[in-house]
Amino acid sequence: PTKGTLYLAPFSDEGLFQEVSNKANFWYQTFFYGVDLSYLRKQAYTEYFKQPIVDTFDPRHLVAKPIKHTTDFLSDTEESLKKISIDFTFYPHTATHVHGL
Repeated sequence: PTKGTLYLAPFSDEGLFQEVSNKANFWYQTFFYGVDLSYLRKQAYTEYFKQPIVDTFDPRHLVAKPIKHTTDFLSDTEESLKKISIDFTFYPHTATHVHGL
């Protein structure tokens, strides 16, 4: 491809939030074959939520209009693609918890 477009928007998805949270619940165990895993629960929770989720979604989960960033692979340097910085401001159209971008 000669161009790539990245869309960025905040979203609210309680079901997805609960799904990722439930993965961390494994670490609540205080007696897993004799080992107390609960000390690692906070770190595991943080790690699960750091992982990107690549999937389709219902656009009704969007909390604001998306912004668009386009990269031209023919004119941009390789160095400029190593760290992409995007300035953004969102104007939410509903009051809710934001679960991600």
